[in-house]
Amino acid sequence: PMQVFNGRLSYATVTQSYQVEVTHREFAIGVQIQRKMWDDDLSGEIKMIFSDIGRVASILRQENAIQPFDNAFVLDSEFYTHEDALALCSNSHTTPVAGVDTSTGYDNLSTAKFSATALTADCYTFRKFKDYNGEPLDERPDCIVVPPELEAEAQVVVKTNFGLDTAGRDHNVHGGMFEVVSPVKLSSVNNWFVVNKGLMKQNQLWIDRKPFETNKMRVFDTYAYRGSGYQRFSYFRKGWWWILGHNAD
Repeated sequence: PMQVFNGRLSYATVTQSYQVEVTHREFAIGVQIQRKMWDDDLSGEIKMIFSDIGRVASILRQENAIQPFDNAFVLDSEFYTHEDALALCSNSHTTPVAGVDTSTGYDNLSTAKFSATALTADCYTFRKFKDYNGEPLDERPDCIVVPPELEAEAQVVVKTNFGLDTAGRDHNVHGGMFEVVSPVKLSSVNNWFVVNKGLMKQNQLWIDRKPFETNKMRVFDTYAYRGSGYQRFSYFRKGWWWILGHNAD
């Protein structure tokens, strides 16, 4: 903690955080079209195959971008290894700082199904999350990530201003407080997450080691046209406190 200044600085001890080793993976695809098919393509369908390389690359990125959520309850080693060797959402998070009590404030795993009651409990739990030094972060979630099957229910919870679940016209404390995101590629129809977007951008990182590129050429001896796409990327996490996950399957 910050000390009273008496004319001379007191220097804090800096503890190294957990080490993360990231491996960027390569992805590529190629197509080849015969010369006569290219010449006889009156509708443009054959030439569209080359432009579809970009669409395929975009789909791949979306599939990988959702993996931190799909793998939230297991050890994710797709692109990186984290020294704590725990799932993103776990009730056993630790700290590299010696002497810090981790019995409270280090659990971001729940099994509750989606409801307004569960969301209320999440907001309290989120504020109690602690950093590696054992200090409460006092942050609130501002985004709910749900599968499409739960999107309508989530929208009702966050957009109903009065009378949610009762006829008493009581004020809904969640009204207008959350953005609802429903990625179609989430594999579970029951698992859901609350997220602080600012903390997510600081702790869940995507690296475009080599942004998507395309190449096209004509083969000399066959007159065929060839096209290819290439990209190299990875993702990894630092801290876990940007998310609270519900393994409700």
